Amino acid sequence: MAEEGAIANGNPELLSAKKIALEEHYIQLLEKRIAQLEAQIGLSGTAEDKKKPEEPRVKNVIQRWNDDKYGYEIVEASSTESAASTSKTLTTFRKVMDRDNDRKLKTEEIDIESPELKALFLECSLHRDKSRYQHGDAIKLTSPFYDFVWYYDNFMKECEPQPDDTDVRKEARQDLTELMAVIKKSSLEPYFKIRESLIANGTILYEWLWTLFPGGQKVYAKPMSPVFSDYQMLEVYTCDLPSSVTHETIAQDKKFTVGCTAFDFDGVKFEKYYYEFTIKKFDNERAIHKLELFPTKFYRSSDDDAPDDTDLQRDLLKRGKKFVEMCTADAKDMQCDYNGTAIAPVSGGFARLASGRLETETMSTYSDDREDKDSGTSSTFPEIQGQVIVDNYLFLRSERNEGRPQNARPPLGEYDPLVLDDNFVVSCGCAVCRNSPTIRWNDPMVTDLVSRGEYFSQEEIRLKMCPPKLLGYALRQKIWAQFRISDLERMDCSGSSERRAYFDSDLQLDQKYKDILMAFINHHESKSSRRNKGTVSRRADPQSFDIIEDKGKGLAILLHGAPGVGKTLTAETIALATGRPLLVVSVAEVGTAAAKAEGKLSAIFGDAARWGAIILMDEADVFLEAREKTENPDRNALVSVLLRCLEYYEGIIILTTNRIRSFDVAVQSRMHLAIQYDDLQPEAKANIYRTLLKKIPKYQLDDELQPGKALDKRLDQLCRRGKINGRQIRNAVGSAYALAKDQNHGILKFEHLEEVHEMTMDFVSSLWEDTRGTRSQNEAGKR
Repeated sequence: MAEEGAIANGNPELLSAKKIALEEHYIQLLEKRIAQLEAQIGLSGTAEDKKKPEEPRVKNVIQRWNDDKYGYEIVEASSTESAASTSKTLTTFRKVMDRDNDRKLKTEEIDIESPELKALFLECSLHRDKSRYQHGDAIKLTSPFYDFVWYYDNFMKECEPQPDDTDVRKEARQDLTELMAVIKKSSLEPYFKIRESLIANGTILYEWLWTLFPGGQKVYAKPMSPVFSDYQMLEVYTCDLPSSVTHETIAQDKKFTVGCTAFDFDGVKFEKYYYEFTIKKFDNERAIHKLELFPTKFYRSSDDDAPDDTDLQRDLLKRGKKFVEMCTADAKDMQCDYNGTAIAPVSGGFARLASGRLETETMSTYSDDREDKDSGTSSTFPEIQGQVIVDNYLFLRSERNEGRPQNARPPLGEYDPLVLDDNFVVSCGCAVCRNSPTIRWNDPMVTDLVSRGEYFSQEEIRLKMCPPKLLGYALRQKIWAQFRISDLERMDCSGSSERRAYFDSDLQLDQKYKDILMAFINHHESKSSRRNKGTVSRRADPQSFDIIEDKGKGLAILLHGAPGVGKTLTAETIALATGRPLLVVSVAEVGTAAAKAEGKLSAIFGDAARWGAIILMDEADVFLEAREKTENPDRNALVSVLLRCLEYYEGIIILTTNRIRSFDVAVQSRMHLAIQYDDLQPEAKANIYRTLLKKIPKYQLDDELQPGKALDKRLDQLCRRGKINGRQIRNAVGSAYALAKDQNHGILKFEHLEEVHEMTMDFVSSLWEDTRGTRSQNEAGKR
């Protein structure tokens, strides 16, 4: 009661004590509440720390040049970061301004120090070698940050949290999410704004071409276009990138270059080669599948179809198997029928004449400017129909191929490749290099081609990356060329009955000579086969009677007589009957200068031996005229050169001439068999007419030219009139056929044959006296 009275009376001491007690009570309540709140939100640390907001883990800074300090310094930073901050931020995004113009961006840089974010980055970027980032150093990246562009989907996927993430991994994913947001606002912002639209439309802008071609990307191209329209799969090795120093895009460049790798065969081994392709600058957006080369996922068979390369992949695999099969077959078995366009060096044989094109016409694959092509020689594109020999080895090495590459690397159209050897490929352990079919390829340590081919074929991807062409030689056109694989068909070289029929039926030669010819050839083949198998020692070969080893192993046949009686046809039909290629040699190829002729003849004989070919030296009198005392020693030396080559050649050679009397006497001892051809008898002439008429479709022949006794009788009467040879009969049938087309709607009648035959006889008769005199001087037994 006394206390209440003191309060009521306004005792100041009591009032002050009460106030203090109340204040202490409220302070306790407030502190208790603060403690509760701290427990709820998990705050800890000093009071100073609680007042300061959390720093960002991805920091943005700007560097400008300071002339006074003669160096770059940070002048701007994140809103929560001072320029002089010593924060331990684990990722830094840095804009570096130009030294001479501090308003112009020079480059952008990223430093990643977080161990977990570095691990996440290396999992996403396939062309980074993890072994180079094992020492705790920061990963330093420079614009244009192609890792994040090429592997964008990988990075975005890793931004998503996973149920089994550790706290450290969760934090790294958050850092990556923040970093990706920063990159999308970097100099790549124009690209990321349209990225989804470009992908949806399957289009690209020229300045963003580099985004399509990361290392290891499989692409399709037509490297031999426009001559061959075939696609080939290649692998990207490198491409043009925007400058990381000047921060300029490729938009100002006139062309964009992509370096690719693929496989080819140099005649000895399967090798990886490097090619550079260019895409000329274009405006606006362009469909990706219409670029000169493009990633495989964008392939479509037509503009209206959805992207799908299933059929193309199957075709590439099939073609690759054929490529390996033909590369590893024995050279003697590589005769093929070819019907299509070829690519031949201008200097190769009669390429210009065979092509029917001007010398200035060349193939341009991706550029209209010759200086834009890193190519060796220009090419012609002859239409080839007939027999060819596929041989990459001799195309690259034969001295007869004047247009062969000097580096012995197989051309791809007009592309001259580089060998992707160990000196060219930097050792790298990134996922791209570890999984690259070309970089991983090493030629097996085996000697035979079949084993090499089997080893190479173990991975289908290698087969798909083989070229659409093979190299070889066109026999009739005498052209070394690149042949389209899909236009090549292997020939039956077994000497089938159908091929033998040309020798047995079409060749108008006495049967006894046919039997002798085939006996000689079969006997020679038998000896060659035994020598090749090693069953008979060369030193002990009882069938070789020359005292000097390696001499006298060949077969030399001389066919002499009047022109047009079947000498050349004999050689051609023998080649067909035996399944051998026929290599025709002319004076134009060898020349008459003895110094050069020996090398050229050696090359010819060497090529023929590799192919198992029969050599035909038509009109051989130029090489084998009698040696005399003359002011032209080259002519005498030329005879000696050929005679020496005949001594050591182990194959079959057939020489023809209508000037046997001019032959050097030493030639006789080099010939194993000589056959003289007389003028054709009426029966032989009629047979030639019948053979030629069989080649004309029946619906284009009048009834009187259909096979039968009536035709035989009229042909017998026609062929008894005058002296006409087989070549003249062939020309007469061709002329009569042309006459029928002009006069009788293409129906050939006997009167057409008769008319042309009589015209030919008039010409032959008018020159008969001169012809008889010449023949008496040149042919044996005509005096």
